Amino acid sequence: MCIRDRPSHAQSPTPRYVAAGGSDATDCTNPIAPCGTVQHAVNVADPGDVVKVATGTYTGINSQGGLAQVVYIGKTLTIRGGYGTDFLDPPDPVNQPTILDAEEQGRVIFATGSSVSITLDGLRLTGGDANGLGAESAGGGFSAEDVSYALLRNSEIYSNTANVGGGAYYHRGDSSLLAASEIYSNTARAGAGVYFHNAGNPELTGSEVYSNTSTSNGAGIYLATGYYDVVLTGNSIHHNETTDGGGGGGLYIMGTNDPWLYNNRIYSNTATSQGGGLYLSGSRNSEIISNTISDNEGYSNGGGLYVGFSDGCTFEGNRISGNRNTGITGGGIFLYNSDGVTFR
Repeated sequence: MCIRDRPSHAQSPTPRYVAAGGSDATDCTNPIAPCGTVQHAVNVADPGDVVKVATGTYTGINSQGGLAQVVYIGKTLTIRGGYGTDFLDPPDPVNQPTILDAEEQGRVIFATGSSVSITLDGLRLTGGDANGLGAESAGGGFSAEDVSYALLRNSEIYSNTANVGGGAYYHRGDSSLLAASEIYSNTARAGAGVYFHNAGNPELTGSEVYSNTSTSNGAGIYLATGYYDVVLTGNSIHHNETTDGGGGGGLYIMGTNDPWLYNNRIYSNTATSQGGGLYLSGSRNSEIISNTISDNEGYSNGGGLYVGFSDGCTFEGNRISGNRNTGITGGGIFLYNSDGVTFR
């Protein structure tokens, strides 16, 4: 499964350059005299431009949009980290990390706009705290609110907190994408790692979601997307934990049509309620294929897997082993009030 292409933009992109110690007195178009903050580069950029950010740590909260964040995005842009101060391609975000740190004073990145398409590539987002920011207090590291196309890839999202979506939060829009990233050590009431809430056609591919903690449901990933298609493929979801009676230690899926889970590893997660590894409820026509669901622990029903009120689900070629339930029933699988469920 490939990540959907970003909609094309008619105007040729202008590169904008940012480096620690640069000056925000410029328009960021000269790599020899870069800007000093990502927010200034975003502000002066034209729609469709590419903001190239050199290695370093970028802090400082602004109040654009009446909120608090390191970067506020309301136009179509690409922000790419991992550059040296010479800004030569290709960037190297592993050895030249670009860190955006909110220092627990607000979100790291907030994006909004129904006609906006954004790509975030090669960034490290940390220190975000969304509590008190908006009705949902959502998305400590990254929040995409009603964004047409939102892709976050080749990045690390860690040590952020929120009411929901501690690491990342996607709400509405047409394409909600997260790829080849690490999401870890985030906290929230629900969806500590990633929360997709009525998010358009969410895809999570080739990523590692681990060591996230929620007090309620979905410590690793929370999916509640209604009629949108859902794709999760090639991910490792492990060592996530709900603490106060929450279900879905690794993955919580609620009220979603046609979710497709392929070739994921869901292991060593813990839920203090149902579905230590995976909780699936109120969903139709799920396809759970060639996944490993192992060594998870639940407290009530379904140590490895809970399936309830979900019709027409197909489980094929999965390895479900080593799971346990410390409370009631279903160490491996608990199936409840669901019609047309097939295991093969």
